[in-house]
Amino acid sequence: MPPASIVDCVDSVFRIGLAYHFQEIAPGIGVLVVLLKAKKDMVFNTSNTPHDSELLKCKAAIDNLWKACIFDICCLNDVERHLLEPINTSTQQDRERRLRGVVDAIKSQFPA
Repeated sequence: MPPASIVDCVDSVFRIGLAYHFQEIAPGIGVLVVLLKAKKDMVFNTSNTPHDSELLKCKAAIDNLWKACIFDICCLNDVERHLLEPINTSTQQDRERRLRGVVDAIKSQFPA
């Protein structure tokens, strides 16, 4: 589960009436109608758990949370997740390098 601050952000954006709504087609039966116009998205997570360990122990749970549980409901199937790790032992140079990588990744996916 992501930190509470991320859950709050997700709940604020990916909510009925803002990201999607259900159109009733019969009493008690609705179909999903996506309201977001975005076609792709990117997620940057920090972690102290190495990516290989996350995959082994959690079976890609965090990746699935973002892609299948959050973005998929809004038909955002072109999602890139970038894991920035490890954070607990990183140096200032490591963090600066990672931030440059974030900027480069965003610019490559969303050119001006």
